Amino acid sequence: MKKKNRPGCIVFIVFITIIACVAITFLIVFRLLPHKTESGVGQTESKKEDGIVQNAYIISTQDDKIQYLYKGQTYQLPGHMDTPYEGIADIEITQDKISHIYTKPDRIEGVLESYTDEQMEVRDYGMLEREAEIPVYISENGTVREGTLTDLIVGSSNVNYVLAYHRIQAILVNEETVAKNIRVVIKNDTAIEYPQLYLKSDSSCQISYENELFRIDGENILDCGKFLDEHGTGKIKIVSEGEGMYICDASGNNISNSYPDTIYCIRTENGIVMVNQLPIEEYVKRVLPSEMPQQFGLEALKAQAVCARTYAYSQLKNDQYAMYGANVDDSTAFQVYNKAGKSEITDQAGNETSGQIAVYQGNPITCYYCSTNPGVTEDYELWQNEEERGNSQGNPEYLQKKYETSENPGDLSDENCFQKFIDSAPDSYDSVSPFYRWTAKLDLKGGADSELGKAQSISILQRSTNGYVLCLKIQYEKGEKTFYEENEIRNILGHMLQNVVLSNGKERTDLTLIPSACFYIASFEDGHYILKGGGFGHGIGLSQYGASAMAGQGMTYEDIMKFYYSGIELMEISKFSD
Repeated sequence: MKKKNRPGCIVFIVFITIIACVAITFLIVFRLLPHKTESGVGQTESKKEDGIVQNAYIISTQDDKIQYLYKGQTYQLPGHMDTPYEGIADIEITQDKISHIYTKPDRIEGVLESYTDEQMEVRDYGMLEREAEIPVYISENGTVREGTLTDLIVGSSNVNYVLAYHRIQAILVNEETVAKNIRVVIKNDTAIEYPQLYLKSDSSCQISYENELFRIDGENILDCGKFLDEHGTGKIKIVSEGEGMYICDASGNNISNSYPDTIYCIRTENGIVMVNQLPIEEYVKRVLPSEMPQQFGLEALKAQAVCARTYAYSQLKNDQYAMYGANVDDSTAFQVYNKAGKSEITDQAGNETSGQIAVYQGNPITCYYCSTNPGVTEDYELWQNEEERGNSQGNPEYLQKKYETSENPGDLSDENCFQKFIDSAPDSYDSVSPFYRWTAKLDLKGGADSELGKAQSISILQRSTNGYVLCLKIQYEKGEKTFYEENEIRNILGHMLQNVVLSNGKERTDLTLIPSACFYIASFEDGHYILKGGGFGHGIGLSQYGASAMAGQGMTYEDIMKFYYSGIELMEISKFSD
């Protein structure tokens, strides 16, 4: 008998074991990788923990497989439904399979009027409770994606609300809303709430709340707070049949321009919030005289109209005032609205650009604009914090640096180069502005910090290649603070501001901010700093004085827009919406 070949046997066993391990590893990896189904959507069939997935969107229920969307990811797991279903459901998963599906077919449809973290106001349905984390599913061109509440336009979006357990569970959006109106919070100086609010119409108006309707004659004074309290409601809607509603005093004396279309008054713990709803085109016509003097010329006003309209569309989905059912307010935080009366030329500028917005690569831009730049525009870096700076994705490509001067002033981040630029004040489109160059006097006594004590000194740590201060340090008695963003820098130095002398020799003592963040420290003596700078505002995008000068030289509003915003096109909003 021959002896068995034990080494050969061992090699064979090892070989088989290796093959088996490779095969098992392949199967495991294959299961964890995304797979494509017949729809072509990337799927993940990884094992999920047993439990219930709430408010998922079921895409398909074919071939004993359930395909669903949940928190931005599409999944496909074994499961069965007797009847095909597409919509919202809670999905119970047991051992990597779908064991139960709890559908939520109940829906209502209506315009989203306002929302908070706890409630949603739906037109014709009132206030409804909502889940804290509410998914928004958007159907586009036969596919479904997950969005957010900021994809909706308060006051305009007509959507489906999925209900269960007497609460809104999810929102379904079937098509993008094309808004025709905008809602504006009318601020009480700097505050949102009015302690008392009196309104008067030049003609009769209707007041409605819940299911009640009242009519009052023109010239009658409406005490909004008294009306809200007497009728036990937190919100009223007022529609004027004439020019609109006026804010007045208790004696009926008008203290505002008319607010057209519709007024909402909302009771809060601190007073009354006033919201004006009106067509966007009318809004633009009332922004124009408030933002740009009519003597700046028709083409400059038309450029401003396109800016105002584009900016309005970009802010419709802003959720800052969602709780009041509004999109923007009437201050410089957005656009100044209805602070000056309309005129024939401002109406003309609005009419001749009606529906036009600025787009970059097919998308509406954020049309930032300012009063005056110092001869060069700034870019978005000015508004970025320390961590965001250097990230090119944060600066839109259409907001590239623009020189208005005949010669390139060089790298304005260099202190000597920058000081020469400010002191020489080279000719530019903005030279006609009294804020083209200015001198500011600061008093350190106004710069005390509640924790760190009196201000001792200020110093510039960094400026942009366009010359604007990006980083400012203030030394206090008990420590120091560093400030990075434009408005923050202008505001903190504004506390110390005594006066500003403009290029035309006039002195201003009413400013609460230094004119711009484009300045250098010229001198310091006896606790007083002298700053020399240029421009008024943030310096980003269109300059209003620059636009006026361009218009005076025969440039069209389209020429002006394309100078300040690189690579843009003007497009009708109707075409964009299609």
